[in-house]
This record gives sequence, structure tokens and C-alpha cells, in this order.
Amino acid sequence: MHNHPQVDPPNTFSTVWVIISLELSRVFSSRQGLIYLAVFTFFWYLVINYGVIPFAMARAEQGSTWLAAVFKNYESIAVYGFALLCLFVGANQTGSDRERGTLRFISLRCSRDEIFFARFLSQVLIQYTLIIISLVMLVFLIVFQQGLDAMLLPSAVLAGANIAIILLPFIALMALVSVWVSQSRQATFYAGLLWSLSSIVVGLINDYLPILSPLNILVPGMQFSKLAELEGVAKLSLAYVPLLQCGLLLVAGRFAMARKAL
Repeated sequence: MHNHPQVDPPNTFSTVWVIISLELSRVFSSRQGLIYLAVFTFFWYLVINYGVIPFAMARAEQGSTWLAAVFKNYESIAVYGFALLCLFVGANQTGSDRERGTLRFISLRCSRDEIFFARFLSQVLIQYTLIIISLVMLVFLIVFQQGLDAMLLPSAVLAGANIAIILLPFIALMALVSVWVSQSRQATFYAGLLWSLSSIVVGLINDYLPILSPLNILVPGMQFSKLAELEGVAKLSLAYVPLLQCGLLLVAGRFAMARKAL
């Protein structure tokens, strides 16, 4: 009688990493994905070269250093631009797999929690890659036009960290919505509608029931106006807001995933 070696089942980390790897490969190794990256890079070249840098001159004349003005302009555009991008790029985390029936097949080999959080982390890495591309383009154009600056790299790292944290609740929102709908267009529509309505409701509460104004913290992006008033490392003082929002949305998404039919 032959004794076959026992194969240990894959642990959660390896399973999650396999799902993430497949998602990243699908996005960055496919012809369509590479075309998207090329278009995205060219778009940010236009935004930075003809928008961010020229308008920094006006802010520099008002007292800010030129470099600080450039990064302030970049962040003011990037926080809204990447948040909006999340509604489109992050819309198809689990929905289409459920519609095709492949989600049920995947769930035979890994848990629903592993699928949900792996797809979320995949979108986080995709968005962070796009942030890095935009920052590399920004740094390249700054060096090309103005030369090296000692504060260039620290400013880029700080801007990237700030945007990376801000985007987390938007990606988590798409993870939650994607559990309930089967098409990416539907996910984008409902997420945009939910975001808009919640912003309006919170705005009305601020006007008529100021005592409930702390509910602002529940709406992704409601801290954007306060961020615009802060400079440098002080912007990270509001990092708890998107982190809290992300945590709440992921908890809601996790329980929705556990109860949703595959």
C-alpha cells in the first residue's frame, strides 16, 4: 500500500494573493490594459503640463513657494479625479462574476471573505499604481522645467500618501455596491447616486440640524474642503476620516457578501 504525501490546503494569504495576482495580470498584462495605461499617462501629462504647473505660478505670486503651489494644485485635482475614477474602475469587483456564474465556481476553492477582500485589495493596488504613474509624470515635468529640488521627493511621497488614504472609502464603496449588482454600469450608477444623495442629506442636516453635523464623517469625500485649507503633513491629520469610512463600508460589504446568493 502506497502512502501518498498529504498536501496542505492553501492558507488565506496565498489564496488572496493568487486572486490579486490574477486581477493585476488581467489589468496590466492585457493589450486593453496597456492601452488604458498609455491613455491615462498621456491624460495626466496634459493635465499637469497645461493645468497644474501653469496655475501654480499664480499661487506662487500669492506667497506660496512654486513647488508647494504645484503639489497643492495637483492634489486639488487628483482627489476628485481619482475618487471619480474609482467609481468606474472599481465597479466590477464581484458583480460580473456573479452574472456569469464564475463566482460560484471560485467560491468552491476559497471563501467568500477571501474573494471579497482580495478583489478589494486588487483595486487598491490598481489605483495606487495609477497614483504613482501620475506622480512620476508630475516629478518628471517639474525636473524638466525647473530642475531638481530638495523638497521634490518628500512632497511627492506626502501627496501620494494623502491621496492613497483618501481613495480607500471610495474603493470600499464600490466593493459594497458590486456585491448587490451584476453589471459595472449599474454599480457606477448606484454608487454615484448613493454618494450624491448622502452628500445632499448631510448638507441639509448641517443647515437644519447642526447638532447632527458629526454625521459628515460617514460620507466619503466630505473632508475635501477641510483638506484644501491644510498644508503639508497637516493633511494627514484627517486620515482617520477615510480610514473609518473604509472600515465601515468593508464591514457592510463583508456581511452583504456572506448573505448574497452567488
